[in-house]
Amino acid sequence: EGEEAVKLYEQFKERGLILYECVVGSQAYGTALPTSDEDKKFIYIEPIERILNQTYSIQLNVNKDYVGFEIGRYLQLIKSQNPNLHEILWQDDETVLHELLFFKIMVKSKREELLTKGIGNTFGKYAEEQIKKARGQNKMITQVTAERNPWSDRKTPLDFCYVSDDKQGTILLSK
Repeated sequence: EGEEAVKLYEQFKERGLILYECVVGSQAYGTALPTSDEDKKFIYIEPIERILNQTYSIQLNVNKDYVGFEIGRYLQLIKSQNPNLHEILWQDDETVLHELLFFKIMVKSKREELLTKGIGNTFGKYAEEQIKKARGQNKMITQVTAERNPWSDRKTPLDFCYVSDDKQGTILLSK
């Protein structure tokens, strides 16, 4: 981490060992605020000399918002259906900063094959953890005020049910 990680990243980039790099998070999805930071992830190949002298790393944390994964480790995490790393494979071209043809052909073009039924469970657990974090950090989700009572306009299952209508396409079941 820190300065050493920055130096390694620069060396890898200079030697053409960065396979893929992209912007992720709120900046990638158009939900960023003016105060939002820019999160980036990248995938790299360790140089053979670092592997042979056992100084290689499986993850490179340039900073808290800029993380890289060695290709072998990346594929292990993809196999375990890690949602944060599947996100990388589905980025729009506008958010891709760098992509080697090798990575595009050998990994990204097979992204649908890399998805399994297990990803639903993994995404569900991830979402559950994010909700727990949000509630535990005294954020707006836990703050009840006179102006904003989250339970006053709570939706019911009927608010998500639609029926076909020959004239308009679909209408809310409650109507």
